[in-house]
Amino acid sequence: MADTQTVGADWTLQVSDLRDAATGSYLNSATVTYVLYTGAGAAVSGGTGTLTYVSASNGTYRGTVESTVTSTLTAGAYYALVTVVQSGYDGLIRLDINAVAPGEALIDPQSWYEMTGVTVTGIDATTIARMCSAVSELIARKCYPVLLTPRTLTLWPVDAPVDRYLLLPRPVRSISALYYHGGAAGDSSVLDLTADLLVAGTDYQLVLDDVLTGTARAGKVLRLNNSVWGWNYLRPPQQLGYKLVPEPGAIFVSGAFGPATVNPAAQSAAAVAVSLMYNRRKEGAAYGSESWNGRSQSVAGPVSAEAAVNSPEVLGILQSAGLLSYHVA
Repeated sequence: MADTQTVGADWTLQVSDLRDAATGSYLNSATVTYVLYTGAGAAVSGGTGTLTYVSASNGTYRGTVESTVTSTLTAGAYYALVTVVQSGYDGLIRLDINAVAPGEALIDPQSWYEMTGVTVTGIDATTIARMCSAVSELIARKCYPVLLTPRTLTLWPVDAPVDRYLLLPRPVRSISALYYHGGAAGDSSVLDLTADLLVAGTDYQLVLDDVLTGTARAGKVLRLNNSVWGWNYLRPPQQLGYKLVPEPGAIFVSGAFGPATVNPAAQSAAAVAVSLMYNRRKEGAAYGSESWNGRSQSVAGPVSAEAAVNSPEVLGILQSAGLLSYHVA
């Protein structure tokens, strides 16, 4: 599972429950170092350091990638290779990181603390961070193509539809540039940034349909001087006639997408999901009933990130806010 970290902030790296493979005893006096890499495998300048043992933690080591290093990075995938050495024991652990621009995380430990009034430290703080990452990913995928956090796209390739309406990830706050190049197949390097540029109000119209936010909530862009955006001819096997299909990767769009700030309803739903997971973490399930003297109990079932996100409370918030692309009965 990839941890979500913010570009320009300190990144916390942690490995837990390190044990000797032969004896099962905890490795509490190891030398633990890390090297940070981009998703493509290039070492990050200054991205090296040490994870120190957390007192009385049983095999837990924690360290920080300073903001002076992360501020030079861009949003995207990274990973840290952690080396563990103790008394002849050598280990190598990979920690995956999903770096987001400031303000683009759906839920993180700090926002969870602020929304719940609960503050945790140590291994519990790491637990919350992992839960926030899992919940953010699942809710974002569940709601797509509705975006829940601000996104800036540059020359994003889109198929040209056989229709007057082009549908983009939504909401769309603004389009700074829109290009059409027949046969581009998603390759922006073939663009002529002058000849291929379409003009707003002449070649297309961003359909603003939400008076509350002044955005294109449905993500529609109307073609003004043509009947369709583009097409390809395709003859299906064993058929004599041709049919029209969208032209792949012929449109390139740059602009501001998603809400101006993290959607508050989505963040509220994410906080509820994280709380459901955190409050049931010790037993792995919620108590359905319990008696005190004699200690008997029944449980309501396990709560994973998937179960928490699909709970009635979370789905109800997302549906009421119009963030789901389907109806929940």
